[in-house]
Amino acid sequence: MKIAFICGCLEPGKDGVGDYTRCLAGQLTRQGNQVMIVALNDQHVPQITRERQEIEGNKISILRINTSSSFNQVVEDIKHFDPHWISLQFVPYSFQRKGLPYQLASMLSKLGTHNKWHIMFHELWVGAQQFDFKKKIYALLQKGIIGNLIKSVDPSIIHTQLPQYKQQLAALSKRKINPLPLFSNISMHHGNVLYNSNVRKFILGFFSQADVSNNVIIFIKGLKDALSKENRALEVVFIGGKGGKVHKGAAVLKAQSIIEQVTSTGFLNDQELSQALQSCHLGITSVPRHALGKSGSAAAFIEHGVPVAAPNIHPGFNNNNIGFLDDRLKDCIVLHPNLTEVEKAKAAVEAACELIKLSTVTNQFLADLNSIKVN
Repeated sequence: MKIAFICGCLEPGKDGVGDYTRCLAGQLTRQGNQVMIVALNDQHVPQITRERQEIEGNKISILRINTSSSFNQVVEDIKHFDPHWISLQFVPYSFQRKGLPYQLASMLSKLGTHNKWHIMFHELWVGAQQFDFKKKIYALLQKGIIGNLIKSVDPSIIHTQLPQYKQQLAALSKRKINPLPLFSNISMHHGNVLYNSNVRKFILGFFSQADVSNNVIIFIKGLKDALSKENRALEVVFIGGKGGKVHKGAAVLKAQSIIEQVTSTGFLNDQELSQALQSCHLGITSVPRHALGKSGSAAAFIEHGVPVAAPNIHPGFNNNNIGFLDDRLKDCIVLHPNLTEVEKAKAAVEAACELIKLSTVTNQFLADLNSIKVN
């Protein structure tokens, strides 16, 4: 199969959706498919740039432009490639810095209707809080842009990863919305774990985030109390992340007299990251519970066999709004600082970790595309 991906930016490590697209494209190429990727709003290149990036051990053709005035070159390159599918990886802010890519639909329509279209909605419109007039207007504008985009390109397949997004898209377009979970971008490396050598010690891990909210503090206090009843000690480990934020998070925990032992790993390579993740009995994230499906840190913990605590609940969502479209992944989430619940989630993770591996998600992506007859 020949697939042309379109995203906003392809500078490695600078754009989450760009990195996602590169990983997916690399895995598709490893499976024998032909892939090219186009970045339409890449501010890391001064002019039209063609290159071949090595992804997953394969060289992939890349076209990067930084302005819509160069779009005619995109049309030429994609028509020359002649893909069976064009896959748009959509985030509003990827294509326009204010999140209002009002020209995107008309630009993409220039690619014609010869190819089948796929859209992966990584994000939709901003939340319209009840008393925030500016956000209400912004949400209406972004919603209109997305509706026009769907109408213009007429996608044969639409994917997203959050229950909230699935509901919003179904109401907007009256189309079938297919689930596609976010894969972990930290591959499993088997070997010695880094920290979990003391059976009486319980390791709680933060990964790539160090925001310690009040709900996170309450959860950690409850977990510490539960462990104390079993004569077990709690250690918090900040895995990766930026130094300033990590130090701030650790300082908050120490200032609250919650925990005495806080460890920070600093920078780790992929193998060390994998071993550190596997060291944890439980991961914890500050991502709101309803948005877990787009959390790379949650996906990384789950792939490495570690359940995830998600204490933060966004206004407008209830305790049971867990942001996965697959119930097997919902069961991997710990809602309360209860050790029985942690063990139950651990068993669920062992059964569900395959669901968010890159290879599994790629196979699901291909199966959905193959279910539609191409020209």
